Amino acid sequence: YMPGTVCTSSWTSGCIRYDHANGMCSTLWGLSEVLCGHDDPQSCPALDDTFVYCPNCWCQPNCWDHGDSAYGVDYGTNGYGLLGANYNNMYALCADFPLQGQQEYLTTVDGWAFYKVRAMGAVTNANVKATCE
Repeated sequence: YMPGTVCTSSWTSGCIRYDHANGMCSTLWGLSEVLCGHDDPQSCPALDDTFVYCPNCWCQPNCWDHGDSAYGVDYGTNGYGLLGANYNNMYALCADFPLQGQQEYLTTVDGWAFYKVRAMGAVTNANVKATCE
């Protein structure tokens, strides 16, 4: 989270807060700006098949309709808003420290090191969280 910016409320307790200068309160969009020079994560090859923990992304109208899906992007199809429960063995976006297992370092921003880590099985919020812990 960058102090003094506009993102102050749409975060889950225990998660880092990170946004970027254009005011979009989404880590994927902010990292796309850093990694690829634009805030279009589905057009950023470094973020291909990456999913983020986002427990309230799919709660309109009913949270249970989407199997606790994490939120993802796919460079190959230029897709975003992917329902993680429909995908297997993709990448969880993790921050803070190197983890055990198959990982790919992306970048460090404001002291946070970001990694893509292979999440085995369906890419649910629970699985993303467990992969990053």
